[in-house]
Amino acid sequence: STQDGLVHKLQRLWPQLLQLPTDDGNRNYSYEITLIVPVYRELAEDIQRTLRHALRNSKAPGQVQVVLVDAGGCCPGLSDILLSQDNNHSTSSKDSMSWGRLDIVLYEDGGGRGSTLNFGAKHATGRLLTFLHSDTLLPQGWDTMVRQALDNHRQDGRTTVTTSACAFSMGVDLSP
Repeated sequence: STQDGLVHKLQRLWPQLLQLPTDDGNRNYSYEITLIVPVYRELAEDIQRTLRHALRNSKAPGQVQVVLVDAGGCCPGLSDILLSQDNNHSTSSKDSMSWGRLDIVLYEDGGGRGSTLNFGAKHATGRLLTFLHSDTLLPQGWDTMVRQALDNHRQDGRTTVTTSACAFSMGVDLSP
């Protein structure tokens, strides 16, 4: 039957879907935010520009883990290029101009952007997940904005309303 076919398809696809852990308030997170950046056929210089811009516009970059998901086609030695940048990572420094952590993970399973993002989320150790296209520039104070938006709990009658997703306004730069 049609229903059996649908159930079979869902059972096959289910492992590819991300099951986010529930936050019971008792989990210890290593970082406040994990910034997940999928990259496919990107130049290292373009990725560096995006990460440097995000770093400069972060109020507390030491509280941010960056997970760069290399889905292929990027320049050889991408990890070496990015990890050699003094202002792109730190392993234990509390320097305000360093990420809390920069992880570069290789994704080879295919399946498009969604599965790439899910793969990156599985490597997240931050309390809040933020997904960023590698050609997108974040606004000043983006990390504070994300925390404020997602930590917004309010009483609405007898229920508590919790924000679980947010987005930035977007513009397109048409300059040469």
